[in-house]
Amino acid sequence: MSVRRRTDSSMTQRIWDAIKITINQRSLPSNERIVRHFARVYGITEPAAQDELNKAVADGLVFLKKVQSKGGIEQESYRLPLEASEADGHDWYCYDCHKAGLVEACKQCFRVYHHDCHVPNDPETKICAFCEEINSDSYPDIVALNHILSFTCGHLKAKLPQEITNRKIVVDSSTGEVPPGGLVGPTWVSEGEDAWRPAILIKNHMDLTIMEEKTKKNEYKNLAEFQADAHNILHNIIIYHGKSSTVGEMGVTMYQDCCYDLKEIRRCADCYRISNEKSEKMWFCIPCDPPHQLVYAKQKGYPYWPAKVMEIKHDLYDVRFFGGHHMRANIEKIFIKPITASIHSLQIKRSSAWNKAFEELKHHQTLLQKLGKNRYITCELGDTDDGPKPPKIRNTGTKVASNGASLKQIMKDLRVKVERLNSDGNFDSQTSQETKGMKKSSSRSTSEDRQVPLLPVAEDEPPRAISSTCPLGLKKEGSQEDMVTSSSQEPRTKCVLVQTDSNQTEVMPAKYVICFQMKRERRTSDQPTTTGLDKLRREMELDKCRELERLQAEHAKELRQMTDKHQQVISEIKKKQWCYNCEAEAIYHCCWNTAYCSTDCQQLHWQREHKRVCRRKR
Repeated sequence: MSVRRRTDSSMTQRIWDAIKITINQRSLPSNERIVRHFARVYGITEPAAQDELNKAVADGLVFLKKVQSKGGIEQESYRLPLEASEADGHDWYCYDCHKAGLVEACKQCFRVYHHDCHVPNDPETKICAFCEEINSDSYPDIVALNHILSFTCGHLKAKLPQEITNRKIVVDSSTGEVPPGGLVGPTWVSEGEDAWRPAILIKNHMDLTIMEEKTKKNEYKNLAEFQADAHNILHNIIIYHGKSSTVGEMGVTMYQDCCYDLKEIRRCADCYRISNEKSEKMWFCIPCDPPHQLVYAKQKGYPYWPAKVMEIKHDLYDVRFFGGHHMRANIEKIFIKPITASIHSLQIKRSSAWNKAFEELKHHQTLLQKLGKNRYITCELGDTDDGPKPPKIRNTGTKVASNGASLKQIMKDLRVKVERLNSDGNFDSQTSQETKGMKKSSSRSTSEDRQVPLLPVAEDEPPRAISSTCPLGLKKEGSQEDMVTSSSQEPRTKCVLVQTDSNQTEVMPAKYVICFQMKRERRTSDQPTTTGLDKLRREMELDKCRELERLQAEHAKELRQMTDKHQQVISEIKKKQWCYNCEAEAIYHCCWNTAYCSTDCQQLHWQREHKRVCRRKR
């Protein structure tokens, strides 16, 4: 524990401003003038102002220098430091309250803290809260993490000005003077005059440009490191400007947005990445890993609406709706229905917006099926965990016996039948008979055996618990157009599905394989192939987004260049002197605010009015 500085940063800036204003008024910054300035501008009593001046002198933030006045009397005046003093690598102000005083230095970083502001988990280690989070935080994919954080940097750049060290100088109690040069730099009288201030007040410089470069180099190992850098920017802003200033409020807003974005990344990194990339028009339908629970949620004034469950806290569901702007809301549990609920039972009044949302839901489920995530994403109403869990994979095939002996017996019966067919030498006729038997058997079991859909979506009728005896991947042969009736007494062979592990599956006889392939080809021949079209559409959307981003970046860059050039021209103009009479560039100086381009202008202005107000000593 040690006192690194006694004077708070805001009071230090006020003292420096008072000295600068006094000097620019061509007065000596004596103790009496500075104290009166504090009383007039800030309403601080003389004893309090004197105490702050004494602490600033003790900290080396200002210096006392004796100078001789015109009467030969020595007077003490305050002088600015203009250069940073040597430091040991740690900050001077608490990272939590941003104040000076008795502080403890962190053992792993530059931060310091008061005992009242932070209590370490392990008193022996003496590390700050950010180092504790960094040590305990982790992320599996560093490249993906930095790619996601690059979007966060882009969001935060809109919250802060380009130069956070540009500030106003308070001249009196009612007005503030903007430094000349605008956004060029931290100036007041001339460009770069106050460049020494940040080095004395700010220990570890950080800005969003540096953070963006770190994401490009994949330097962030976890989210806590990114949050620590964002807090460092906020700390520097409050130290340099004060928390109640305009820039200070912008810094607080920036850090709050940063914490919110990091919370969203922790909740679901895929959602955050996809919503920022927007690689295609229906980006909201792209599944996350693991996929979110799907439910129908009802808000006041709206029907039940399809939505993704982002988080569950107690009986409150944080959902994001399909369709429209994909709004989010917190819905109570009683207004949540599972996605398998019948639309008719929910009494939904269809509208164009609802139909669009339902179309997105269907597309989302189609993508889940294509990605192999054909699961029942349902709402477990009894689940009270804090977040959505990866849904369990439900078996959408037919139910088979798990007993290994029964599987072997079935395969043995198949081999016996094949051998019998080979011995008869009548495979074609037998195959046709078996096919007819399969069709007839299927037609009889149509009313009670239906294939389970991979991703059930609630239509007008709820799904029923059913089973199937058709081979996996074959179209059900019990449809109306394929029904076959026969009065012959030919023996029927029922097609039985056997689903086993990879190490238990035996090769099916070639003659059955040919039959099954013929059925599969007939089933898939009528399906339109849209893979190439979808791929081309996604590529076009991606190219359009990239071109739009490039044009926006070029436009912003050109605006910045024009603004900088304009500010530079204005700064150069302000540094020149101009003729009081004709406003041309002046070369003859008369008095404190009067100059002329020629003696003719000087004589004209002198006779007209200047001889009555001239302050030049003669």
